[in-house]
Amino acid sequence: RPTAGFDECPTCPHIYRTLRFTWAPEGFRKTGEEVASSPYYTFVQFIAALMVNDREMAERLVSDRVLVDTAWQNGWNQSKGLWRLAPGTDESASEMTFFRGPREAYRVRFTQRGGSWVITDLHPTQRSVE
Repeated sequence: RPTAGFDECPTCPHIYRTLRFTWAPEGFRKTGEEVASSPYYTFVQFIAALMVNDREMAERLVSDRVLVDTAWQNGWNQSKGLWRLAPGTDESASEMTFFRGPREAYRVRFTQRGGSWVITDLHPTQRSVE
């Protein structure tokens, strides 16, 4: 399914879900859903938290609270166009460049913490395609 607020090309990273079903008398019944942890998923969650002003959730997705303030200062809590990854970005990359709208670009770094990913750095960058 498409991710709200993001433009996902067919070869770009996506959010991957595992759905579990059991057979019941009335047919298949969904019994669970797991989302695969990835840097991309962390970024999507972070943007979603900012858009609904959920600072507590946003802070759980960063290594340092100041990154939430930095994102706010860059207007990430406002809709200014769709987010999309720079072409050729690997889905497990610890550093990704995200484009927003027609002009903005940001380099975002991630690290694993436990079984999930957190954002460790974010800053504006040049919008170029190599």
